[in-house]
Amino acid sequence: MPNRLLAQSLAVTLIVTLFLTGTIAIAQNRGSRTSGYSLTSHSSPIDMFSIEAVTEWLDGYTEYEINVGWTIYGPTGKRVDVGSRLRFPINSLITKLGATVEIHKFIFTPHFYFQLHNSKTIFKDYDWYKGDMGQKTFIFGDATNNANLWGGKINLGYRLQLSKFELKPQIEFSYQRMKFDDENLHQTNYGYFDNESRIWQCNPPRDTSIAGPVLRYKIDYKLLYLGGSMAYTAPFNLKTELTAMISPICWAHDQDDHLLRSKVSKTSSTGHAGYFNLKAAYSPGSRITFYTGISYSFIKTSGDQSQHGPDVGDITGIPATTKAEWMSINVGASFALSKMSAESKVGF
Repeated sequence: MPNRLLAQSLAVTLIVTLFLTGTIAIAQNRGSRTSGYSLTSHSSPIDMFSIEAVTEWLDGYTEYEINVGWTIYGPTGKRVDVGSRLRFPINSLITKLGATVEIHKFIFTPHFYFQLHNSKTIFKDYDWYKGDMGQKTFIFGDATNNANLWGGKINLGYRLQLSKFELKPQIEFSYQRMKFDDENLHQTNYGYFDNESRIWQCNPPRDTSIAGPVLRYKIDYKLLYLGGSMAYTAPFNLKTELTAMISPICWAHDQDDHLLRSKVSKTSSTGHAGYFNLKAAYSPGSRITFYTGISYSFIKTSGDQSQHGPDVGDITGIPATTKAEWMSINVGASFALSKMSAESKVGF
């Protein structure tokens, strides 16, 4: 990441945190003056309320793969299986805004995130056949890939304090939207279909380049996570936390619009997912906390795809899988509108 972009992202995080802190603090102060009530007064059930802003860099991909299942014959005249994989890289800077409310050790945390910056990457499309001659690629294409990400989550946990250790079982619902616009296609044909559905090799391979938009793709992930975290509080207000969350059931819905062929493909699938997160935090006072972390996430689903277009007609029931993986690093800050107790100090 360029140093200038990193500095800008940290500045955005600090400005957003200060703005939200000031706005809510003013509102709380006015409320306490007029009614004698504040978010964390003795008459309020809320033990702790904090807000946070996070800047996060994601590096990974989402992809889908289909096995067409058509009756296709290879160069030897024997039936082969035809498949296709489209991979959409992710290299994005996002900002997360959220809040944490604690009531009698129950911790409720909603978050929303949106993309600040996208580094252009290379989309890749592979078509292959697999049979008695092994697996061979007969079409490969790549294009400039532009990603746009947004989403949110709602997390509910319960804090168990064991001396300097803290255990927190959690349940979480997450929604993620990934959208990609691809342009400037370069495609190489190593083979082609004849009128008898047989694949022949191109010798030499044929290259094609097309400028402008060629494909639009979007996918929605809905995930229900179960898991928890374990944290340890060290001297000097330092704290580390390890989180492991598994989604035994998740849902994916995508749409691939091949603009050049006027073909639209849609897939509905279910599967599983998970993420693992390691954080370190430092709290210089009773209200503010700075932290950084690294995480790994994955999603795998399977289902059926339908295709509609002038060159394919209407096809349904195509076996399809989706897969996503990414690593991320983040820096952030949170501000508690009430003084944190010794138990919740340096919280996340």
